[in-house]
Amino acid sequence: MVKESEIFYGFCKYFSSLGISIAPTPSTWKYRVYYFFDLLGRMLGYEVFTEDTFKKSDGVKELVGKRLDMTWISPVSHDYAFALEYENTRKIDDEICKLVCVTGLRVLVIFRYFNDKEIIEKIRQTQEKHGPQKSNFLVLILPEYFQWNEPFEKLRALLIDPKGQVIGFGSAEGYVGANEICAFKNTSWKRRTA
Repeated sequence: MVKESEIFYGFCKYFSSLGISIAPTPSTWKYRVYYFFDLLGRMLGYEVFTEDTFKKSDGVKELVGKRLDMTWISPVSHDYAFALEYENTRKIDDEICKLVCVTGLRVLVIFRYFNDKEIIEKIRQTQEKHGPQKSNFLVLILPEYFQWNEPFEKLRALLIDPKGQVIGFGSAEGYVGANEICAFKNTSWKRRTA
């Protein structure tokens, strides 16, 4: 499995190839982000599913019938290797709950509606509610899609371990490149050591 920092660096490096211009519609951001993760999962050899529905056999009664935006399934073990939820509103509680209930790397892509402490606390509380966790949680916090003016906002990332502790941070500066395409530069990742 690819490392969380590699996902972050790859997302930043290839973001401009998604062709998101300044002032796009919210659905443009959403489907282009889906495209990036769909392509990455397939290139890494996973079976990629969108709108993957929770079943009774998943063992989480309150989520039966709800859908994960995207999952990568291992072709060997048939287990979740990756799950993605994308939300462009302040309503992230359901998305966090769905992600907490799967194994593999969990990725939440949101816009800058919350401060880091709020996000961390929401994830920590949901993890505690659902019992012991096995997988990390990567939160990508995108600049607001109508805020691509100077000074540009940063893309931020938080890596949260199964105990709800932040163990990694990422950031990248936004800028507008050729043909008014949004891009990121000066990407950095720091892993917290014990």
